[in-house]
Amino acid sequence: MEKERQEFLDEIDNEIVKRNRLQSFYGGLRLFLMVTIAICGFLTATGGQVTQVKWLSSPAILFVLGFVSFVCAILNQYMTPSAMKVFHQNIRKAMEFIKGEVKYSKMDLADASKFKSIAIIEPEIVLGKLKELFDENE
Repeated sequence: MEKERQEFLDEIDNEIVKRNRLQSFYGGLRLFLMVTIAICGFLTATGGQVTQVKWLSSPAILFVLGFVSFVCAILNQYMTPSAMKVFHQNIRKAMEFIKGEVKYSKMDLADASKFKSIAIIEPEIVLGKLKELFDENE
């Protein structure tokens, strides 16, 4: 029984590490897309003015900068990196809560497995249910 509990805790630890990486990735992706949009917008605005830099004001360069900004904006809207970052953060929190319940409150492994399965799809539900259980035990 203790071996199964330790294997489950190791599995939870791996899931926490995975979600932490995904959370960091989506945070970095969001930052990259926003900075790229800002830089391309600034260069497009600068190139649109009469400048001494002829290559920047050429129609081809202005088109490319506008297109890159457009693609980054579409990716930002389609992939929603901000929402995905929060989603993976909530999964990580739910997994940490489950780990604590299994490790310290001796939650049944069958219940913990159910919570883990739900946490991957709807972490907010698991966080709410575990908070209710935690409040009942106090």
